[in-house]
Amino acid sequence: MNICGIKKFGVPTPAYAAISLGGFGIYYNGINVDYNNPVRIGYFTCRESFHNVVTANHLSSFYYVCHPDKGWQVAKHIFDIENHFSIRNKSFFSNTELNNNVWVSVSPFWTEDIMRYHFFTIQLRCASNYESISNWYDRAYSHNYAKETSSAVKHFLEGNVWFNKSYASKIFQWQENFGWVWLFSGKKGSYSGGYRVINWDDKHLSSLLMDRP
Repeated sequence: MNICGIKKFGVPTPAYAAISLGGFGIYYNGINVDYNNPVRIGYFTCRESFHNVVTANHLSSFYYVCHPDKGWQVAKHIFDIENHFSIRNKSFFSNTELNNNVWVSVSPFWTEDIMRYHFFTIQLRCASNYESISNWYDRAYSHNYAKETSSAVKHFLEGNVWFNKSYASKIFQWQENFGWVWLFSGKKGSYSGGYRVINWDDKHLSSLLMDRP
């Protein structure tokens, strides 16, 4: 792992969320993401909200909140997965002034497909279990998002990494397509405030995640 402090922007300061384990930080300027005029770092504890901003602004680099001084474990877990897929242009990780923040520059392999990017950020959170689960493959299922979508994780790791948007739900999030369905009341379009986890069948998975475009 490359180690170099990101000093030109100073010590990151939370904009509107606590710096909690598994959080994502981006350069933040008012209500807009601005790499050219960074004012502070805004942290997201919600992974889906983070992806909404990432997608809208085409971001491929960010801070990730890990266990103190354990950024190398995050990098190692991701590198194991990237080796599994024989990715040559790997993601880049760097330590920062905050010992629980690692800078992540994501490989184009992940960013070129919206669902691959979702899988990548789920795996960042799976890396938190590096010390308790020694095998990267088992660790890849260790976060709740991965546990609830274990069949999709398995299907993805088997090489089915092309997301078929034409078959997908209108919301291009990992959980909404592979893990749960929102529950609605009898009134059409009325959300009842919950969800139900579904173990989708092979036909659904093979229609959403394919081994070629």
